[in-house]
Amino acid sequence: MAKVVYSLAGEGRGHATRSKTIIDQLVRRGHRVYVFAPAVAYELLSEVYRSSERVIVEEIPGLVFHYRNERVDFTGTTLGTIDYVRGLPLLVSRLQNRLDQIEPDLAITDFEPALPRAAKLAGVPWISVNHQHFLVVSDFHSLPRSLRTKAWLMSKVVGQYYRDPAKMVVSSFYFPPLKERYRDTIQTGVLLREQVVNAVPEKHDHVVAYLRRFATEKMLHSLANCGSRVKVYGLGERPRQGSIEFCPISDSGFLEDLRTCKALVSSAGNQLVGEALFLKKPVLVFPEAKNFEQEINARYLEQSGGGTWVGYSQFDQKVMREFLESLNEFQCNIPREALNGNTRTMQVIDHFLPTPKRTPVYSQKLAGVGV
Repeated sequence: MAKVVYSLAGEGRGHATRSKTIIDQLVRRGHRVYVFAPAVAYELLSEVYRSSERVIVEEIPGLVFHYRNERVDFTGTTLGTIDYVRGLPLLVSRLQNRLDQIEPDLAITDFEPALPRAAKLAGVPWISVNHQHFLVVSDFHSLPRSLRTKAWLMSKVVGQYYRDPAKMVVSSFYFPPLKERYRDTIQTGVLLREQVVNAVPEKHDHVVAYLRRFATEKMLHSLANCGSRVKVYGLGERPRQGSIEFCPISDSGFLEDLRTCKALVSSAGNQLVGEALFLKKPVLVFPEAKNFEQEINARYLEQSGGGTWVGYSQFDQKVMREFLESLNEFQCNIPREALNGNTRTMQVIDHFLPTPKRTPVYSQKLAGVGV
């Protein structure tokens, strides 16, 4: 049995969903996992693993986006980041102490900056598994110049999170070419929950819309009059509005509706779009305003041919109807098998874990053996 420490970002559900896939795989292999998570990720994972004997979830501070008027609030986000950076040395020291107590064989991070620094200080090998580092490793020549500039600027921010992991795994629903200096990066499809992998797609007449905080009356009116039943998640239960049914929060209910829908409408987060494409569902995305990562995701979705995108403020009834008229064409372009990144990612992780013939790195350190 190996011991693995795992940290992740706390924004949204994507990081938690991706990380849970890996954690569950590690537990099935008989390993023990210590999870360090902030914000939403902590709330979700601490509940999921509340009764687990092999997974311990601890809360840590984290970086999160702040929003105002359905847009990323750069002032609030920047102030929160400054506070986080000020407290980072103390957090790294705290995590280093935990690593000394746990004596892990491997550290894994999903876009969380403190654990890699603590792992280096403790002499623990660490790898990165996330989506965001596509901004650092990818060649974006197929994107418009304005978006390439934004990607370059964002890559400088993302690159500050951490550097030089033993291995970098980038999980995504698209696979742009790599920059020359990052040719050893492992590109994989999306990390899929077991329920998604095992789901058998069917095509009924409804559309699933995942809207979270980004629903305007114009958007709801467009969905209500698109000519199909629409099951809306993310806004809680409400009275019906035309053909819209507002569904309660339910992972199982959402997956069942996604499995049987004819299309998905959502913001342009990598995880959900990847799950929908794996289930052969065409996707219409509206990138969150001023979220450059989602703008890039949207462009690559369009290039893949599996869906299309529209600016948040341009979402209207005409866009929705044109999307629904093109579903067969979109569906034919979806490369389902390439979208499952589970096997390749676990191969990378297994390479760093001890076997009967391989001594754990942390044990070598304690014995005074050079690592």
